[in-house]
Amino acid sequence: MQVAIFTRNKNDKLLALIDDLSRQVIKPSITVYSDENFSYPWINVVLTKNKNIAQKRNLAIENVSEDEYLFLLDDDNRI
Repeated sequence: MQVAIFTRNKNDKLLALIDDLSRQVIKPSITVYSDENFSYPWINVVLTKNKNIAQKRNLAIENVSEDEYLFLLDDDNRI
C-alpha cells in the first residue's frame, strides 16, 4: 500500500497525519510531495517545487506500480 501526501511545506498538520499513518496496523509506504525539501525518518520526500496539485498527483500515480493500492491525501487530512 502506497500513500502519497501533498503539501507545500512541513507543518503541524502534515506531522499529525504522518503520526496517524504510523499507528496503523498495516504500515504503508509514505511519500510526501512537497515544495520544500526536508528529512523525516522512514518517509520518502519528493521535491515538487513549481508544480500545481494536478501535476503532483499525476507524478504520484506515475510512481506507483500497477499491483499496489495508492491513497492520495492532502496534509490537512486525518486518518
